[in-house]
Amino acid sequence: YTISKDFPTYFGWKATVPVNVYCNTRSISVQSLQTPLLVHRLAETYTSRFFFVKRVNLKLQLQLAKSPFAEGSCRIAFHARLARHNSELNLDKSAMVLKTNKHHGPRINDRQQYFQQMEISSIVCFLANEYNNSVFR
Repeated sequence: YTISKDFPTYFGWKATVPVNVYCNTRSISVQSLQTPLLVHRLAETYTSRFFFVKRVNLKLQLQLAKSPFAEGSCRIAFHARLARHNSELNLDKSAMVLKTNKHHGPRINDRQQYFQQMEISSIVCFLANEYNNSVFR
């Protein structure tokens, strides 16, 4: 791969693909940090008709840059766009950064390691928000 510092032009994006997206539930208190990580699916909606509730799982549309813009010791960062519909991919609110692991293999990037990283990120996010909202800083 080649690192490209520039934001992708029209031809700098891969084809759009439908994806399922999961995220960790936001921690709201110090006590919630002590519980296991909770994960939920984005774009999950519920419809009801005649007392029956049906869960509808919608796939989101993802478009990834062809080249990464940065790398660290463990991961590579890409510009990306994520939206409910292809028509929304060019909106500013759909822009995001996605990271992928550089190394592959057993015990390097397995599910357990991924969830451990997610738990650490959740704690860091919660503590950063608490600090930023503090009147004593």
